[in-house]
Amino acid sequence: MKDCPRFKVLATFLLILTALMFLIGAPQAASGPDAFRFVVFADSRGNWTPGQEINTAALNYLNNQIVNLNPKPDLVFFLGDMVTMAYDANQKRLLPDWKKLMTDAGFSFAGLEPGKIPLYVAIGNHELYDYQGNYLASLEGEYQYFFSEMPGNGPAAYNKLAYSVGFGNSLFIVLDTFGFMDGNRNWDNGIDELQYWWFYATALQSQAKHKFVLTHGPAYSTEGWPVGNLPVRDLLWQAMKALHFDLYLCGHEHLFARWRPDGSLTQIISGSAGATPDDKIKNPLIKSKYPIFAAWDYIFTVVDVQGDFVTAQTYAARPQPSPTYTVKVDPLVPEGSYLMLFEP
Repeated sequence: MKDCPRFKVLATFLLILTALMFLIGAPQAASGPDAFRFVVFADSRGNWTPGQEINTAALNYLNNQIVNLNPKPDLVFFLGDMVTMAYDANQKRLLPDWKKLMTDAGFSFAGLEPGKIPLYVAIGNHELYDYQGNYLASLEGEYQYFFSEMPGNGPAAYNKLAYSVGFGNSLFIVLDTFGFMDGNRNWDNGIDELQYWWFYATALQSQAKHKFVLTHGPAYSTEGWPVGNLPVRDLLWQAMKALHFDLYLCGHEHLFARWRPDGSLTQIISGSAGATPDDKIKNPLIKSKYPIFAAWDYIFTVVDVQGDFVTAQTYAARPQPSPTYTVKVDPLVPEGSYLMLFEP
């Protein structure tokens, strides 16, 4: 990473501020065993045609597969791009429609409704578009309003956008990769210094055996798209390694991709819960020293935590054309086992 005096001064200031102000709250308490299951999926947006801003058919199909897993998941994370735009040409807000689809399927936002599966969300870039495709900073506030159930234990500037959740023997840290900064720019801005230092302090004080970062945007693009704020990304990645994080989980790119970008930590993109899967001819995987294992379909990823071990299975699901199907995918795993083991 290149030397950046301004960044070092700001980083030092933020570290001191973090210590003095104790910006972090305790991770949200949740009772759970040391053996549990969680699911990650993302990107259920449809297209720009009125009435098609959510791919309802695909999302409903995946939701049905997830709530009927055996064993059922103990919690679920949806990592952004729920809708194509925040509102349509008639000013109709679309996030409430998405929320109804999820609650009707059997999810409860932040677990506030007993008897349903707790669901946590991360903001994507499409939640910040108007119907003409413009980014609007005001839509960040609308997102915070519509998802007021999310924990409020993150940095104040990222209320409901960056937060932590504790479950069983694990810590989950959700971060915002599309925050507005530098004159309200918003395109792959990445994680800024404020989020990084809050993340670092939260992870450092945690006694959790397993730790996960969840965002909309990948830390490393598998298709060569820009990833913003690389100095902070590099700090985050190094801190995750030093603090023994298990996985970086994300969406944004419309495929399944499992990759150890530097040969160490694993990043899993589980990025199409209705958004049209990327064309692997038009968007080929980048050339990498370390192999990228990928599949192109509608996707959800199931992660099982059992004591010291974390295993993950990714499923490709297709609601149409008939017949429908849901199959396990991971090219690395021998056929018939479909088990991916992560070292503790």
